[in-house]
Amino acid sequence: TVVSFRGKKMLILEFLFNAQLELPGSWKAEIQYGKDVEIVRQLKKKIEAGLSEEQRLLWDEYSSKGVQLHHLECWKDFERGFVLGMKLLMEVVERSEHMEY
Repeated sequence: TVVSFRGKKMLILEFLFNAQLELPGSWKAEIQYGKDVEIVRQLKKKIEAGLSEEQRLLWDEYSSKGVQLHHLECWKDFERGFVLGMKLLMEVVERSEHMEY
């Protein structure tokens, strides 16, 4: 899809990549996220060490399904965010075409 921005026609993706968008978050938040992931990984190892074989198989199945659902939720969130972002972009482009500079 081609959009017109300030008289210049460009692809929507080209516009997005050239917009130099700043993503929210900070290095501090990223570092904390990494620490939290490591804590969860260590806790999982401790839990698995105390399980019987039957419990271990059940836990593996449960964990696998949980990961699958998490990935599906992430994908749905991405789709919703992308659609919302595109709608907002189209709104901005449409409004900018009607504005006088």
